[in-house]
Amino acid sequence: MAISSKEAHILVFPYPAQGHMISFLDLIHNLIIKSDRRSLTVTIVVTPKNLHLLNPLLSFHQSSFPIETLILPFPSHPAIPAGVENTKDLPAHIAFKVMTEALGQLRNPIFDWFRTHRASAMITDVFLGWTQDLACEVGVKRFVFCPMGAMALSVIYSLWRDLPRQEANRVVSCNGIPNCPEFPWSQISGMYRSYIEGESVGEFIKEGFTGNIKSWGLIVNTFSALEGIYVDHLMNELGHDRVWAVGPTIAEFQALLSNEQMTAIALALEISRGANVVPDSIELAKALVESTSENRVARERVMKLGRAAVEAIKDGGSSDKDLELSTRTPAKKATRPHLASPLFPMSGFHAVSLAMESSLTHFVSLSI
Repeated sequence: MAISSKEAHILVFPYPAQGHMISFLDLIHNLIIKSDRRSLTVTIVVTPKNLHLLNPLLSFHQSSFPIETLILPFPSHPAIPAGVENTKDLPAHIAFKVMTEALGQLRNPIFDWFRTHRASAMITDVFLGWTQDLACEVGVKRFVFCPMGAMALSVIYSLWRDLPRQEANRVVSCNGIPNCPEFPWSQISGMYRSYIEGESVGEFIKEGFTGNIKSWGLIVNTFSALEGIYVDHLMNELGHDRVWAVGPTIAEFQALLSNEQMTAIALALEISRGANVVPDSIELAKALVESTSENRVARERVMKLGRAAVEAIKDGGSSDKDLELSTRTPAKKATRPHLASPLFPMSGFHAVSLAMESSLTHFVSLSI
């Protein structure tokens, strides 16, 4: 059966890292817009010092759609100073590992919330894989939200499934992923490289990513013209078609950059080592200089992808259709208003500022 729009209550849990939380909150914003604001209840899990990041979203919808918050005390952790609740305030080399471990302590408080609230589904960040077992225990379907794209997620899943280990001069191959290059050990996920078999933290993180693979559905910040083959690959790997490309979603830094600067950075990444690896600062600087020259083939390629991104999120575009095909109770058409705030900026790369003008009404009619 399908849950009617009046019955849907979704618990969402963004990860407290800027690149993760901002795109996740934009997903929630569009979910509300596309549900016509009356067809579901949304509760956001958040810790006290991250609550202010929700203010633009809460303020925008306060008169027509009161969003509920589940504010939980941030768990103590020996590697996280008191008062720190976001990865931006932690050393980069340990930030995601210790934050993921600390947030795992919120399992029991969230379970207690389910004792008194009837939710239809959970949407949680890809780094919160431990919520998969929780969703199974409370009897709701969980959707993973991945803010980083389909190829990146394919590589991550491959690493945690195959568990390649470091050897002298070894490169890592991700077998089965289309057009995937080999990676030097130093260029793969730091969280994965820190994994030690049998260590409690490493095993907890590994179980989280294998839990993601078992989730009922997957929402990815990408679009078909950019990563269609990797969306198809994920469907094949997961063994079902409940994978939705709903991007592009808003990037935090776009409020600070012009269209030309965004294009230059994208070109620089492509020129330096390719779109899948972040280069070192010197290499990136050199590539930025090169990317500003005229008549580069790569510049046209980036602009073409930008135009494709705009088309993907329009009515009838690939991101729109991807969710419309799964919709059982279509919502009334709605234009996407923009939130004039640092969290939902209106300036910057046009393809990104039009983010996710796609139907998200599927999540109002979740199958059970």
